[in-house]
Amino acid sequence: MEASLIVCNEGEFLPEQGTHRLGAVMNQLSIPTVPHVIPLFTLAKLSYLSSSQQHFVQIIAYNGQGEVVTATEKRMVRNQRGTHQVPGIDISFNHRVVFCDPGIHNFKLLVDDEVVAQYPLTVQVESLMLQHQ
Repeated sequence: MEASLIVCNEGEFLPEQGTHRLGAVMNQLSIPTVPHVIPLFTLAKLSYLSSSQQHFVQIIAYNGQGEVVTATEKRMVRNQRGTHQVPGIDISFNHRVVFCDPGIHNFKLLVDDEVVAQYPLTVQVESLMLQHQ
Protein backbone atom coordinates (compact mmCIF):
# COMPACT_ATOMS: atom_id res chain seq x y z
CA MET A 1 0.00 0.00 0.00
CA GLU A 2 1.10 3.55 -0.72
CA ALA A 3 -0.34 6.52 1.14
CA SER A 4 -0.23 10.29 1.01
CA LEU A 5 -1.77 13.01 3.15
CA ILE A 6 -2.40 16.68 2.47
CA VAL A 7 -3.73 19.47 4.73
CA CYS A 8 -5.77 22.35 3.26
CA ASN A 9 -7.62 25.35 4.62
CA GLU A 10 -10.84 23.98 3.09
CA GLY A 11 -12.16 21.33 0.77
CA GLU A 12 -15.09 19.15 -0.07
CA PHE A 13 -16.00 15.86 -1.68
CA LEU A 14 -18.05 16.24 -4.87
CA PRO A 15 -20.02 12.98 -5.07
CA GLU A 16 -21.47 13.71 -8.51
CA GLN A 17 -17.96 13.74 -10.02
CA GLY A 18 -16.36 11.39 -7.50
CA THR A 19 -13.64 14.00 -6.89
CA HIS A 20 -12.40 16.33 -4.17
CA ARG A 21 -12.12 20.11 -4.46
CA LEU A 22 -9.25 21.49 -2.40
CA GLY A 23 -8.58 24.97 -1.09
CA ALA A 24 -5.10 26.28 -0.30
CA VAL A 25 -2.53 23.65 0.61
CA MET A 26 -1.14 24.58 4.02
CA ASN A 27 2.55 24.37 4.87
CA GLN A 28 2.42 27.16 7.43
CA LEU A 29 -0.37 28.78 9.38
CA SER A 30 -0.38 32.12 11.22
CA ILE A 31 -2.87 32.55 14.03
CA PRO A 32 -3.55 35.80 15.92
CA THR A 33 -3.27 34.38 19.42
CA VAL A 34 -3.37 31.14 21.40
CA PRO A 35 -5.50 29.25 21.95
CA HIS A 36 -7.12 29.56 18.53
CA VAL A 37 -9.55 27.26 16.70
CA ILE A 38 -9.04 26.76 12.96
CA PRO A 39 -11.09 24.57 10.60
CA LEU A 40 -8.87 22.41 8.37
CA PHE A 41 -9.49 19.79 5.70
CA THR A 42 -7.36 16.70 5.17
CA LEU A 43 -7.26 14.43 2.14
CA ALA A 44 -5.76 10.96 2.38
CA LYS A 45 -5.02 8.90 -0.70
CA LEU A 46 -4.45 5.16 -0.42
CA SER A 47 -3.24 3.21 -3.44
CA TYR A 48 -2.44 -0.44 -4.12
CA LEU A 49 -4.95 -1.69 -1.56
CA SER A 50 -6.10 -5.27 -1.56
CA SER A 51 -9.26 -5.23 -3.64
CA SER A 52 -11.12 -7.39 -1.10
CA GLN A 53 -9.81 -6.30 2.34
CA GLN A 54 -11.25 -3.61 4.56
CA HIS A 55 -9.05 -1.17 6.47
CA PHE A 56 -9.57 1.29 9.30
CA VAL A 57 -8.37 4.84 8.62
CA GLN A 58 -7.81 7.65 11.14
CA ILE A 59 -5.97 10.97 11.25
CA ILE A 60 -4.39 12.21 14.47
CA ALA A 61 -2.51 15.52 14.78
CA TYR A 62 0.07 16.19 17.47
CA ASN A 63 1.69 19.41 18.69
CA GLY A 64 5.44 19.72 19.25
CA GLN A 65 5.11 18.19 22.73
CA GLY A 66 3.41 15.07 21.36
CA GLU A 67 -0.04 16.03 22.65
CA VAL A 68 -3.07 15.24 20.48
CA VAL A 69 -4.69 18.41 19.06
CA THR A 70 -7.26 16.64 16.86
CA ALA A 71 -8.25 13.07 16.09
CA THR A 72 -10.86 11.68 13.77
CA GLU A 73 -13.00 8.64 14.37
CA LYS A 74 -11.73 5.50 12.70
CA ARG A 75 -13.47 4.91 9.36
CA MET A 76 -13.73 1.55 7.69
CA VAL A 77 -12.70 1.76 4.02
CA ARG A 78 -12.14 -0.62 1.14
CA ASN A 79 -11.18 -0.34 -2.50
CA GLN A 80 -13.53 2.01 -4.37
CA ARG A 81 -11.88 1.90 -7.78
CA GLY A 82 -12.85 0.00 -10.89
CA THR A 83 -11.00 -3.02 -12.23
CA HIS A 84 -9.17 -0.86 -14.80
CA GLN A 85 -7.70 1.35 -12.04
CA VAL A 86 -5.10 0.89 -9.31
CA PRO A 87 -7.06 -0.35 -6.25
CA GLY A 88 -7.43 2.35 -3.63
CA ILE A 89 -9.52 5.12 -2.15
CA ASP A 90 -9.44 8.85 -1.47
CA ILE A 91 -10.91 9.83 1.88
CA SER A 92 -11.32 13.27 3.43
CA PHE A 93 -11.91 14.68 6.89
CA ASN A 94 -13.01 18.05 8.26
CA HIS A 95 -11.29 19.11 11.47
CA ARG A 96 -11.70 21.89 14.03
CA VAL A 97 -8.22 22.13 15.51
CA VAL A 98 -7.43 23.98 18.73
CA PHE A 99 -3.89 25.33 18.46
CA CYS A 100 -2.49 26.18 21.91
CA ASP A 101 1.12 26.80 20.97
CA PRO A 102 3.34 27.62 18.00
CA GLY A 103 5.64 25.12 16.35
CA ILE A 104 5.44 22.13 14.08
CA HIS A 105 2.25 20.10 14.33
CA ASN A 106 2.33 16.66 12.72
CA PHE A 107 -0.78 15.22 11.10
CA LYS A 108 -0.48 11.44 10.94
CA LEU A 109 -2.47 9.11 8.73
CA LEU A 110 -3.04 5.74 10.36
CA VAL A 111 -4.26 2.67 8.54
CA ASP A 112 -5.10 -0.25 10.80
CA ASP A 113 -3.38 1.65 13.66
CA GLU A 114 -0.08 2.00 11.74
CA VAL A 115 1.29 5.38 10.65
CA VAL A 116 1.55 5.28 6.85
CA ALA A 117 1.96 9.00 6.07
CA GLN A 118 2.49 12.27 7.88
CA TYR A 119 2.21 15.95 7.09
CA PRO A 120 4.00 18.70 9.07
CA LEU A 121 2.20 22.01 9.54
CA THR A 122 4.14 24.94 11.01
CA VAL A 123 2.01 27.15 13.26
CA GLN A 124 3.11 30.71 14.05
CA VAL A 125 1.46 33.06 16.52
CA GLU A 126 1.26 36.61 15.10
CA SER A 127 1.43 38.32 18.51
CA LEU A 128 4.64 36.42 19.35
CA MET A 129 6.14 37.26 15.94
CA LEU A 130 5.49 40.98 16.55
CA GLN A 131 7.21 40.82 19.96
CA HIS A 132 10.36 39.43 18.38
CA GLN A 133 10.69 42.09 15.67
